[in-house]
Amino acid sequence: DEGWSDWHGWPQDFRDQHSAAVADFALANRDRIEFYQYLLWQTELQLTAVGRRSMELGLKVGLIGTLAASLHPGGFETWYRPQLFALNPAGAISFPGGRGMGRDGCPPLLPAGLKGAAYAPFIAALQANMRHAGALCINHATIAGPRCRLPAAAAFSGSVFLQYPVAELLGIIALESRRNHCLVICEHDEELPADFRRQLERMAILSYRPGHFATTSSGDWLAPEHYPSLSMVAASSNELTTLNGYWLGKDIDLLSATGAAAAPAWREKSIIARAADRARLLVALHRQGLLPDGYDVDPATVPWLSPALVRSVHLFLAGSAAKICLLPLQDNPSFQERHGVDEQSLDLPGWERKLPLDIENIREDEQLVSLMRSFCAERGEGIVRPSALPVDRTAVIPGAFYRLQLNHDFTFRQAAEVVPYLDSLGISHCYTSPYLKARPGSSHGYDIIDHANLNPEIGSREEYEELVAALDRHGMAQILDMVPNHMGVGSDNKWWLDVLENGRASQYADFFDINWDPQQRGLKGRVLLPVLGDYYGSVLEGSELHLEFSLEKGTFRITYYGHSFPLDPCSYPFILGHDLGRLEALLGSRHQGVHELQNLISSFANLPGREETDPEQVRTRYRNKEVLKKLLARLCREIPEIATFIEGNVVLLNGEKGCSESYNLLHKLLNMQAYRLAFWRVASDEINYRRFFDINDLAGVRAENQRVFEETHRFVFDLIATGKVDGLRIDHPDGLYDPRQYCSRLQAAASGEIAASEKVLPAELLLKERPLPLYVVVEKILADFEHLPADWLVHGTTGYDFSVVLNGLFVDATAEKTFTRIYHRFIGHSMDFELLLYNCKKLIIKTAMAGELNVLADELHRLGQMNRFTRDYTLNHLRETLIEIISCFPVYRTYITGDRISQDDRNYVEWAVSKAKSRQQAEDPAIYDFMQATLLLEIEAGKGNVLQNTAKKFVMKLQQYTGPVMAKGLEDTCFYIYNRLLSLNEVGGDPRRFGVSVAAFHHANRERNSYWPHAMLNTSTHDSKRSEDLRARINVLSEMPGEWQKALARWSHCNRGFRTKVGHGPAPSKNDEYALYQNLVGVWPFERMDRENRVSLAGR
Repeated sequence: DEGWSDWHGWPQDFRDQHSAAVADFALANRDRIEFYQYLLWQTELQLTAVGRRSMELGLKVGLIGTLAASLHPGGFETWYRPQLFALNPAGAISFPGGRGMGRDGCPPLLPAGLKGAAYAPFIAALQANMRHAGALCINHATIAGPRCRLPAAAAFSGSVFLQYPVAELLGIIALESRRNHCLVICEHDEELPADFRRQLERMAILSYRPGHFATTSSGDWLAPEHYPSLSMVAASSNELTTLNGYWLGKDIDLLSATGAAAAPAWREKSIIARAADRARLLVALHRQGLLPDGYDVDPATVPWLSPALVRSVHLFLAGSAAKICLLPLQDNPSFQERHGVDEQSLDLPGWERKLPLDIENIREDEQLVSLMRSFCAERGEGIVRPSALPVDRTAVIPGAFYRLQLNHDFTFRQAAEVVPYLDSLGISHCYTSPYLKARPGSSHGYDIIDHANLNPEIGSREEYEELVAALDRHGMAQILDMVPNHMGVGSDNKWWLDVLENGRASQYADFFDINWDPQQRGLKGRVLLPVLGDYYGSVLEGSELHLEFSLEKGTFRITYYGHSFPLDPCSYPFILGHDLGRLEALLGSRHQGVHELQNLISSFANLPGREETDPEQVRTRYRNKEVLKKLLARLCREIPEIATFIEGNVVLLNGEKGCSESYNLLHKLLNMQAYRLAFWRVASDEINYRRFFDINDLAGVRAENQRVFEETHRFVFDLIATGKVDGLRIDHPDGLYDPRQYCSRLQAAASGEIAASEKVLPAELLLKERPLPLYVVVEKILADFEHLPADWLVHGTTGYDFSVVLNGLFVDATAEKTFTRIYHRFIGHSMDFELLLYNCKKLIIKTAMAGELNVLADELHRLGQMNRFTRDYTLNHLRETLIEIISCFPVYRTYITGDRISQDDRNYVEWAVSKAKSRQQAEDPAIYDFMQATLLLEIEAGKGNVLQNTAKKFVMKLQQYTGPVMAKGLEDTCFYIYNRLLSLNEVGGDPRRFGVSVAAFHHANRERNSYWPHAMLNTSTHDSKRSEDLRARINVLSEMPGEWQKALARWSHCNRGFRTKVGHGPAPSKNDEYALYQNLVGVWPFERMDRENRVSLAGR
């Protein structure tokens, strides 16, 4: 009976659920009650079917449920459990500001009542709502409980506020989320308190503010990539109004009319703010290149959001970093033609509006289908691979893998075509090269410039999904090559360009390993850019550097062939204000345009400088500089004379070839920038950012920084979470600041046990008492006496060690002395490998990687100056000592951190210091003792935390340096000089180890099976210097040293006439000639060498 819907109006006997009247009523109306129970059961069955079907279809999230923020005061719950709610005689509650938990009159839960019931009703509500959903949206009031004001009682004229146990409620939500494999989304109407937001982030709970676009504290709209990742976004609110309703302010009218918002002051303020938001929306679309043709950023020209504009808004949000992007059906572009919309319907709240399209016919809507395809291209298909792992995942161990080198010549589509063939070979996993967006034309993919997108040269998102589907059809999956240590830098990397424009004030300044305080005075606060083909002065006065102005964007830049360098906005006044009298003479000093330009010059000059690191100053700089650029562009469009004046100054600053003094202005402008352009040869001595080895356009990335880790891994972990990728191969882990921490973060992010920001994983994971959640192998190169650190949360190495041991089986160890004698006799002198390696490493340190050494030596000198006993060690002395120790290092690197030093690492350091000391026969061994104490972090505790922290920083940085020195010195130098048997000169190998016995091979297999049973095994990799078949041929030479010696003598005699003299020696040298003959043995065809085979061989 509708008249009795509120139990507060029932007869007194019926208000108590335990009364006899209620029992009699239940018995008399048993059939009717069972009918309602039947309806509830049917609802449960239908929800079960929806949930099951979501899983069958592999939907990434599936059903998103909503937990009501409040209860009706006269409903079942308040009648059944009145002790849980704060109820006045009428059941209504008043809230501060006239707002309640969703609506006025909704009773809040009593904290004491919840605790008294051991939170059972709250837990039951979560379980009932999570059971069939992939995600549950909860109003933040339900979680955090706003401080509700209870009605004043007669005996008390004040107000009583309720405060909820937020931490306990969040803990319960997190636990039930885990148990039910259900995401949790916190819906909120207003900005969340900072401390509450941090609590949500720690629990990995997504935030969702319906109908609101993410903004900064000053109101500026965020670019899509800056949206919070732990969030859900949508263009409008289902409860209030559509996107067009938002544009017209219908939600403001609705809230005012219902009394849900204070009026009229709130309404007036909201109308003014909405006018600004409309402009921000169009500007944001314009910045992303999404504003449709024919539209202007002036909202006065857009009375209504057309289908094209609505589509653009959806694509703007689809490009965001938010975990979930919703497409409300009410904002389907095809519903937005103004003549087809009943605008009166926009005055209705969401629950009273009807969709103009039946759900059954949704696939017939071409505009919606087109939009969804664009969504998939931007964010990937919203499905999970049917064979994807559950949330409580355990790593899938590959049975057999095959590497695919993807690039513009071998794309996703071509890879999909070979999947059936690979399946027929028994391959379980395709081990793919990096396929995130790399520099244009990249053939390898290790020069990534955008970690959030696929490489368009390899294929579109749709083509990628086709590859995933092809793999899944054959029961196969992927292992992805991950590059966490470095990324490509240049004019196509937006992070790098931001650093060049803003210096230390850049929001990406701490993404890269830049030394902002180097020894060179001219580099303080600047980045060295060794990109010039000649000395700076020659390039400058050769008119190869050009200043350019963009009329459309209001920005200046320097170009050098294919390079582009932004200018610091603080230096714009130098250009804009030069010879300003010329403009005043043309337009008059009182001209409005002249005044506006003068104001812009002053505003650019007063921007916070590029040396600022204070967050508030940085935000001010970013906000104001972009506004000023747009004002400058508008001024140039409106007053052509100003544009002409600026272009004239640009021409003037670019100088006149042949007139040296004409370049002084451009030189001065360049000296104002956050970078210094230099001759490429300067890099070896003065580079002040960490590189990948000595490659200038591959800059080291600070993966130890949590924000960097998240930004560079978010997209990949989405692929992992959706089952598209089963595991990761980690490239160059020795370049990382703390490889152990990095591997732990990978497993934490994959497991969902804790936030990836935590440094400590559950003990059972660290102890490997349970399987790791993600298959991870690391490209770690081990010496034959070295072991992979046991506390790394990985499955092993990428297989260099196995390949070397396997190859050694086919080398006759008994021929070592004979082969060495043949080699030395042919080249005319003996060669000591250990001494050669020492000299090669020293050569690399002093040439290709001297810049990094200078940075380390400077850090070491500062450390020495902090102690009275070491302050007399000079910079040069410390530098030479450091060179010696690094040159004597027996392994690629150690893994010392502030809280742990393994015995192996201690042994390596002590061995290197001892070896360096003996080589130099130092007159003052104390400096070596200081070095050893520093490297082992044995700085006296009494010297203070500053000294210890400085020492730790130095050691951690040094460890990132020794690996590249070893790689360049051994693999790229020594391996091309020591040519005794070239098949031994492989990555991970030691040419001194001439062959491996069968017993040693089996021992290595037993060791691997005991400690790293799931490590990769391979016979060749993309880094191999020679393929298996070529190495196998060269190995055979060890079984026939006599025939080899005779062949050498015969071939050398035949070719003596082809030698030429270069400098003081012949070319090729006898050592190079010896290597050449081995390589020819390896590649020479078995067939008789006719003309066709000769052409084929030459082509190879």
